[in-house]
Amino acid sequence: ILFSIVMSSPSARLRVVCVDDLDELVSLSRATFISTFELHNTKEDMDNYVRTALHPDTLRGELENPNSRFYFITGPEDKHAVGYMKINWGPAQTEPQEGEEGGIELQRIYVSKEAQNRQYGTIMMNNLETWCTTSSSSSLSSQDDSERSRMSFPDMDVRYLWLGVWEK
Repeated sequence: ILFSIVMSSPSARLRVVCVDDLDELVSLSRATFISTFELHNTKEDMDNYVRTALHPDTLRGELENPNSRFYFITGPEDKHAVGYMKINWGPAQTEPQEGEEGGIELQRIYVSKEAQNRQYGTIMMNNLETWCTTSSSSSLSSQDDSERSRMSFPDMDVRYLWLGVWEK
């Protein structure tokens, strides 16, 4: 397991998304994608992307991929996630980084329209950056007992983080 955390701060809680969270992930993914891109794309393109890339079966497959991880962020007063990020490494990266070992792809990072301007994106990025710079020696605690969410870092030398914004 690469990067599995539950982190809390006075302003937010970041946690691993599991298959039990699929309905919430589908709903949040669709809402944030549509609100972000609907003004710049045709309805047909939007419907096609949502129907395929954000279909429950597609997202379930991504959740079950051992080389990917989703994280929800929740504010102190929120009952549900207000944003999420998805990271990939190794063969799960959307563009293979041949000859470049140690890369982590930030494939998606979204915050709901209602929760924007509350620093949630910054919190997610800061946590990811901290993890990337301390991955081989870091020890973050997890409150989730499932095998997939248990804290365990391989001896991975993270050399770079890249933003995978060109989804297929």
